[in-house]
Amino acid sequence: MGAVDLSVPPLAELQRRRSEKWAGQENGVLAMTVAEMDFPLAPPVAAAVRAALDRHDLGYASLSATGAMAEALAGFAARRLGWQIDAGQVQPLPDVIVGFVELCRTLVPPGGAVALATPAYPPFFSELPAAGLRIAELPLDSGGELALGDLGAALRGGARALILVNPQNPTGRAVPRKRLERIAELCAEHEAWVIADEIHAP
Repeated sequence: MGAVDLSVPPLAELQRRRSEKWAGQENGVLAMTVAEMDFPLAPPVAAAVRAALDRHDLGYASLSATGAMAEALAGFAARRLGWQIDAGQVQPLPDVIVGFVELCRTLVPPGGAVALATPAYPPFFSELPAAGLRIAELPLDSGGELALGDLGAALRGGARALILVNPQNPTGRAVPRKRLERIAELCAEHEAWVIADEIHAP
């Protein structure tokens, strides 16, 4: 595999982009949104997008095409992570928040609580309540970590799921392995689900 291009374009070039992160920013403002990257697209991704444009292929995704994607994911997970995924159970979604909300609606009773480290990605605060769920906020401690005491209290108070964003958004701090292990133990002790958002993972 060749070197990955992690160069970031000059600010003037970034400000010509029309995404939410950059549109409408004043000159000289450096937008710090974590979830939207400024690095160049990987060449195979750029090539696939160009090929779709050349075909004028911008309609709704075909369900028949998702099988190949699911098989590719299963192969990647086996090679890179040692995970065995049943490709038949992979379900593509139009948006990551839709996935979180539907999982929470399935795993948490109506009116139940979902634990979430805060500050957090803003759509969680509107979409989870709209789905009939409460948010048990877990303010980060002075070191920027999810406080285990607060998590334990939320779980004892009835939270049935934890949305674990790692690296944390918006701070960008990665959760250390030992803390991840303790979080897993606490949730297992209280029979609560961990819904992992590792959007920056490979």
